[in-house]
Amino acid sequence: MKLLELDNPREAIAIGCRLLQLFGLGRDERFKLVYWLQCVIYLAFSIVPRLLVEIDDTVALMRLIAELVFVVYLCLQIMALYCRRRQLYRLMDMLQQCIDIPYSEQIESFLIRSNVKINQSSAAYARFFMCVYVLYCTMSPLASGFVYIRNQRNATGMQEEFIITTEMNLYDLDIRYNPLHYSIYAGLIFVLSGISSLSLCTKDVIDIAAIKTVTLVFGIVTMQIRDLHEQITQERLNRVIKSHRNALSCVTQLQQALNLSVLFQFASCSAIWCLMLF
Repeated sequence: MKLLELDNPREAIAIGCRLLQLFGLGRDERFKLVYWLQCVIYLAFSIVPRLLVEIDDTVALMRLIAELVFVVYLCLQIMALYCRRRQLYRLMDMLQQCIDIPYSEQIESFLIRSNVKINQSSAAYARFFMCVYVLYCTMSPLASGFVYIRNQRNATGMQEEFIITTEMNLYDLDIRYNPLHYSIYAGLIFVLSGISSLSLCTKDVIDIAAIKTVTLVFGIVTMQIRDLHEQITQERLNRVIKSHRNALSCVTQLQQALNLSVLFQFASCSAIWCLMLF
């Protein structure tokens, strides 16, 4: 897959940058039509249908609220990607500048080997998300297909319910027994799960790769300091000092880029666990 291929071994956060652009959040300042279209679809067919569900008991209410908190968390992370995009691209540019600096042969070898490993792990993580997404979207329709066959052969008139992956009132469509309505539901789940998977995968790939790449930059600074013992000159010392300052600037930018994402994640996970205690 071209999206997950590694073209340049020195490119910082290559996979994360491509996923962010695929999600509709490019570097330019133009109106993000693809991104906002995904937000509207997610709001109209994921959050609103859950608010329309009729609740019969307290346990079901707590479970629905926990599910709503999780869906709202996904929505917040989608919005956070939009708010964080400038900081993320700025961090990518800063890391790229640190990587593009010419180093000694030993450091160059370490840099390329480590950066390729980071990008390969990002690609593997994205492929894992893709496999989980495909399984999640196909297992229920396949099982419901067998349910439909059994219902057609059933002479008693008793109909089995189709398999649904999440509880929602899809604008009064009969998604449990009507094959056409269930097909519409399955198609919407396919789209909604794609939006959710892409947003979470993009967030995780970028955040993890950013942390690893900043760590790599500090590893390069450490190797430069060790090399000073062989021959200390003012020029080499100034180069190490500049590299260290650049690394510290990357840490500051990393913190700013991660703050909103980590805040939403901690708050939402705490809320979900508290509700699940019921």
